[in-house]
Amino acid sequence: MKITYDPTKNNINWQKHKVFLTEIEGVTIEDRDHSEERFVTLGQDGLGRLLVVAYHYRSEDEIRVISARLAQPHERRIYEATP
Repeated sequence: MKITYDPTKNNINWQKHKVFLTEIEGVTIEDRDHSEERFVTLGQDGLGRLLVVAYHYRSEDEIRVISARLAQPHERRIYEATP
């Protein structure tokens, strides 16, 4: 699956959240059957950080990353409590 992002947004995301949009590839993006345009998922990246990633599907084989940030403590608790 091709993952795309806006280079300017990538830099803004780094300044705001200290996460580059290019770093989300380790996060598993699930649920290809959907009816809405934007999605949010929690997952660990290749560095073991728990990230919140917002994205949408551009096509069947391309995901557009909107933002990525470190998970807040309450989000981490939800992630860790999910089997």
